[in-house]
Amino acid sequence: MIAMVQRVNQIQNSDGDGCNNDGCFRRWFVAIVLCAVLVTYRITPNTPRQTHVRHLVEHIWNEEEVQQLIKWMHDASDYPSTVTDSTSKIEDVGEAVPFNGSCPHPLMVPNREKTMCTFAARADIGRHYIQTGGFSAIREPYPNLVNRMMSFSRFFINNDVRGKGIDTVPVIKQFFESEKYKSAASDVCGQGYPVLDPFQLSVIIQLPGQQVPTHYDAPWFWGASRLTHPVWLLASMQASGLFKDITVPQLQGVSYLHDWGKEADELTQSELLDQYGGSFFYYAAGPQWEASHFAPRRGSAILLDGSKCVHGTTMFKSKDAPLLPDLPKESRPQLVNKGCRTKSCENGSFTDNQWDVVVNGTVVETYTSKQLRVSLVWRSRCFKTEDERKKFEQAPDLTIEQIFDDFKKDLIKKKKLTPAEADAITPMELGPLLLNVYMDYPLPKAVIPFNYCALPALLGDKQNTGIVASLLRPFCKVKF
Repeated sequence: MIAMVQRVNQIQNSDGDGCNNDGCFRRWFVAIVLCAVLVTYRITPNTPRQTHVRHLVEHIWNEEEVQQLIKWMHDASDYPSTVTDSTSKIEDVGEAVPFNGSCPHPLMVPNREKTMCTFAARADIGRHYIQTGGFSAIREPYPNLVNRMMSFSRFFINNDVRGKGIDTVPVIKQFFESEKYKSAASDVCGQGYPVLDPFQLSVIIQLPGQQVPTHYDAPWFWGASRLTHPVWLLASMQASGLFKDITVPQLQGVSYLHDWGKEADELTQSELLDQYGGSFFYYAAGPQWEASHFAPRRGSAILLDGSKCVHGTTMFKSKDAPLLPDLPKESRPQLVNKGCRTKSCENGSFTDNQWDVVVNGTVVETYTSKQLRVSLVWRSRCFKTEDERKKFEQAPDLTIEQIFDDFKKDLIKKKKLTPAEADAITPMELGPLLLNVYMDYPLPKAVIPFNYCALPALLGDKQNTGIVASLLRPFCKVKF
């Protein structure tokens, strides 16, 4: 599929009798659609079912604890968009180019200083989401899908000086020390890994119309983590299976803090999903098998190893909420907590707190807390002994060259590259190739699993204003 799109792009940019007319475009578009249909109905290999252990907990916090966590969440004044999720020392692997107001590749975003364009920290997620439309097979243009995946988050990482640390949240610390949690964690980490090392706590806030695309969580390796290497590279390492011997088991917990009112609390799971959406889906048997769903009920939680089990969320809906605003990734949007401005605040309620969506310094939309989907996410590494944990902290970082050498050897073995091509390939070319070859995210359940509405962006028209976009527009309307 990627090769076909690249060939279309070559022809469109050629002189003479290239793709400069509607007839040529239609022929190529039909070819792409036929190819997508064949992909959908391809013979699926006999993939064995996997067993990803997960624990579902209906009431992980009592109401008093929920209110403490909600207050703690509201104490943060702003939540950056997830596109700014760049906590690693190494921002790029050699692909960086100057930022001149926009980035030349759909998978690129401005770096923290807005001086260079680099692959997005989760380029693996964006690529799959834009090309397929995600779990629900959304058929929308590139800019609209970017808006849907631009959730807002804040990370609190123990060994990152920019984070407040988990120890500053007593409710969380007490829960981590409980026997109930340790027992569930032992099942997820596996026998022989009794030492839990909590390292990350984050809050993720979604606007109505947004979702978390299908993804793996950032894996941790001896010598490579989200603090040292780009996450898309770590995800490729995990999916490849080439680095199993240095993988660190981990545990992820996801709980919900939003307050949609007492009516929502009394809904059944099916009613909750029907009215609000936003379910947590996960592939417990592997990405080739059916997904399971967990409703986002406040105070409930799911525990699993998200670095091994593919997961995400479906689209969140909210009654009487404004339409999702435009959130261009180059603008690095923020969700800013403006506090409560109604009398309901007098009893300590946060339901009517006002949140402004800020793009390039301008407020483009305003929401209240009850119109938001709020997730509390935490992670712990799993070790055999306390000595092993201490050794992990002292492990030297893997270099990009070491990682690329292992990948190139495997790509040659798989006949994806010749030795000469492996020597000559640039980081800009190698990054997308790793995602193409190794990332095994599942295709959506659709007759055409390819998001044809993103074709203009794949052909270089990220603003969706060219002839291809005009021809597709009647089939690519925004539905929410």
